[in-house]
Amino acid sequence: MTISQIWSCGTNDNGALGRVTVNIPDPNNAAYSIEVDEKTKDPVWKPVPIHSLIEEGFRAVKIVAGDSFSAAISNEGELRAWGAFAVRTLNHITPHT
Repeated sequence: MTISQIWSCGTNDNGALGRVTVNIPDPNNAAYSIEVDEKTKDPVWKPVPIHSLIEEGFRAVKIVAGDSFSAAISNEGELRAWGAFAVRTLNHITPHT
């Protein structure tokens, strides 16, 4: 891990984690499912880096988070935002420069 990576965990309502999650059958109880990170298969309560930001080489220097959204500014002044906003939902990380 480098200091510029962003990790997230918790419920992914409205894309708030900034990563893709899927529901899989709970191995301990077939009547239930658990939400996991699509790439790592780790449960959402476990912190996982936001892979799309790593893959694009985004180096965060400032981060802000709210109830269902997050945003970050890179060392080059680029903005990335994800989650739910008052009028519109961003279900993926949207680059704005």
